[in-house]
Amino acid sequence: MAFSVGDYFPNLRWIDVFTGLIGRLKSSSRALDTFLDQVIEEHKTAMENVGCLSEIKSDFVNILLQVQKDENNLTREHIKAILLDMFVGGSDTTSTGLEWLMAELIRNPRVMKKAQEEVRRVVGNKPKIDVDDINQMEYLKFVIKENLRLHPSLPLLLPRETSKSVEIGGYHVPANTRVFINAWAIQRDPSLWEKPEEFIPERFKSSSVDIKGHDIELVVFGCGRRGCPGLAFGVASTEYIIANLLYWFDWKLPDDSAAPEDLDMSEIFGLSVSKKVPLHLVPTP
Repeated sequence: MAFSVGDYFPNLRWIDVFTGLIGRLKSSSRALDTFLDQVIEEHKTAMENVGCLSEIKSDFVNILLQVQKDENNLTREHIKAILLDMFVGGSDTTSTGLEWLMAELIRNPRVMKKAQEEVRRVVGNKPKIDVDDINQMEYLKFVIKENLRLHPSLPLLLPRETSKSVEIGGYHVPANTRVFINAWAIQRDPSLWEKPEEFIPERFKSSSVDIKGHDIELVVFGCGRRGCPGLAFGVASTEYIIANLLYWFDWKLPDDSAAPEDLDMSEIFGLSVSKKVPLHLVPTP
């Protein structure tokens, strides 16, 4: 991906055509549309061959196709739109967040130890972690929340546009102005957070600030009617994955002589904010 001039200066959107950005976006869109069609066709064929949804290993796509069969108002385009949200909106941001989270845990062994002890204490000797277990992992939830504060996958929330002129904080914002909310800056603002650059999950123990969009200090998923619809899915996925990673394995850097606190935490911008240097860790059962 590349910087889009049109996102920030709508009157100069034509520049994105000359830089090739629009062409690359259209090409990627066609490829993704073809992929989604292929996924749907493969599932439709499997269901037709078996004849009954209960006789095959059902997944999310099968369920959507069954709903379409039972209710005619769900079109193929609707299904592709839902899958697009799941593949792109859910997977990329979640995997990026998990990489940042594991990097922070490696850099902060005290936090890693405390979170791991909680997970293993709650789960005990059970062969599988379930929802009831995760609901008891208070410190793990603090860790995830702190990671979202420091490393929002989308530092700039989706842009808004003013429907009329408004005065905010002494600034006049004309009608039809595109407005960007910098979640990254808000969540590292020293006037809102004590030691904002440090990874301190305990800060949430005595704080009511949450990620659901009610607190301006933590707007990683946006807020209001246009807040991220995947909030619950994204958080639940992260909780389940990180709980399993900490329960089943101990983690270390490949180079035993490397100091965890010196881990490169540089950022690179694309669809989401990823680590510039990919994280490599060694798991030990």
